[in-house]
Amino acid sequence: MKFGGEYITNNGVPKEGTLVFGRELGYVDSRHRWRWTKCPHCNRFRWVRNLRSCLGRNCRVCNGNITGSYPKMLGSGNPAWRGGRHKLKSGYVSIWIPKDDPFYCMVNKAERLCEHRYIMAKHLGRPLESWEIVHHKNSIRDDNRLENLELLDAPRHTPTAIVQARIKTLEKEVKGLRIQVKLLVWRLNSMERARRYNCVKEESR
Repeated sequence: MKFGGEYITNNGVPKEGTLVFGRELGYVDSRHRWRWTKCPHCNRFRWVRNLRSCLGRNCRVCNGNITGSYPKMLGSGNPAWRGGRHKLKSGYVSIWIPKDDPFYCMVNKAERLCEHRYIMAKHLGRPLESWEIVHHKNSIRDDNRLENLELLDAPRHTPTAIVQARIKTLEKEVKGLRIQVKLLVWRLNSMERARRYNCVKEESR
């Protein structure tokens, strides 16, 4: 690609702010203009669509989308970092663990770990074994306060989980029965009001 002399610096690099069409760069998007500008995070120059929404974005390297010759920016070093916490569909909270963490050996293939296991491991000062289970006393899976966690093995956890699940089921059934009782009372009161109304109507004839 060749530019005019007024757009090229002494080392052959385009000057900052140079505008060209995409076809001059060999891009598929050939109709729009592209600007030679630097990333606001790492100050590396690259071609960016000449749009206000695009010019203020970080480059793909800073966003951690490619590795190449630059190290991938992980954890709090990534501009898109949001704390590393994510709630799973199962109700548990998953967190991201860096490789230099002493409990990194507990992570899964995605380098993530359930928060309640991480909190218990930090409390004990050692990684947890695969057969050790961290139980939530109040059955709320995202309530990871240390006083709500209890370390159990599989034989002890299964009966406890079964009992708590049964209690939770019975509580739902009781709640449903209370609603049905309220509906029955309302229907009886309605029938009684209708009966009294009919009696008064017959007496007035």
